[in-house]
Amino acid sequence: LLHLLGYLFLFIFFFIACSQQVEKPQETDFMAKVDGDVLTKEEFNASFSSEELKNMTPEQKQAFIDSWINLTLMAQEADEQKVSAKPEVKVKIENATKKIKANALLAKTLKDIQVDEEELFNYYRIHKNKYTKKVKQYEVQRIFCQEEALIKEVSRKIQSKELSFDQAARKYSEEDIASKSGYAGFLSQSEMPDEIWNALENLKKWHFQTVKTDKGYYIVMYHNVRTVDLGKTFPEAKPEIRKILIEQKKEKIYQQLLDRLKSEANISKNL
Repeated sequence: LLHLLGYLFLFIFFFIACSQQVEKPQETDFMAKVDGDVLTKEEFNASFSSEELKNMTPEQKQAFIDSWINLTLMAQEADEQKVSAKPEVKVKIENATKKIKANALLAKTLKDIQVDEEELFNYYRIHKNKYTKKVKQYEVQRIFCQEEALIKEVSRKIQSKELSFDQAARKYSEEDIASKSGYAGFLSQSEMPDEIWNALENLKKWHFQTVKTDKGYYIVMYHNVRTVDLGKTFPEAKPEIRKILIEQKKEKIYQQLLDRLKSEANISKNL
């Protein structure tokens, strides 16, 4: 029942329009009929944007038409039982009609809102702190081997001081940074597997630990830790800023429209 009623608002316009029709549609110019009520192709198409119509599947069209039929049957029965004539129902129908008209007016008024590049950049410049966050980074040195047996042997040699970490990285690591003694530089959490990040979080400076990941095995340690301010660049932040500015403009235009209509109307209240 709630599912049916959820569509009611969408089709109130159809019911009102049907009651005001003068010309009978041609036999082929309709999508559905229920006794005297007709869903014309024009009304069907008007319910969707051009893009929605273009991408609509036959199943979706059928579902919409079936919903219209179900609601029409319910509405006809409501008329038959004089439910529609009740004052409280009439008021709800009138309010729903007003909402449809108001939404159509707003859609027409707000459809051409644009935001230029200068507006976008000015907002980014003024609110730059909003797009900046503090990020923790470790200065990481690591050795990577795919085979568990090899990583254990490398760890043993470092532990026994047979090789320094630098020497072991250059000799055994299977990464490109082996030539740099395994120094990966400062890395944040998003730049490494979670297993390595969690290990570093529990390690003391210059201590090392073996970590298993999906790719293989790492021996990791860190030399320094720091917190830096990282944020979105202007191109990265633009889509979000565009949405914010468009919403701000919509609210401003809506308020201006409402103020103008109020100033031109004769309004009185009797509470």
